[in-house]
Amino acid sequence: MDIQYIITEVVPVSRTRTQVRIITRTNPNLKFLPLSVLNFFSRKLGLSILEKINKNGKEIKGPVWEKKIKESKIFYDWLSSKVEGYFKTKNI
Repeated sequence: MDIQYIITEVVPVSRTRTQVRIITRTNPNLKFLPLSVLNFFSRKLGLSILEKINKNGKEIKGPVWEKKIKESKIFYDWLSSKVEGYFKTKNI
């Protein structure tokens, strides 16, 4: 499989919702499958991955997560300020 690029866009829609878009350019080197079939399965796989990310994201709680935030406090403080700034510019 050749992967030329993977792009992920994460856009906060509200304080409790996020829109995620993933764009890839890959060549699975399966010449015997029509492009329409490959596109179909790519969409299904992408949806499955996003559903798992959503499920796992809701389960992130507890001491392991809190420990990681404390270990990388500078990064998470920076990220939090960026997200808050985004919410203010969008009046969310």
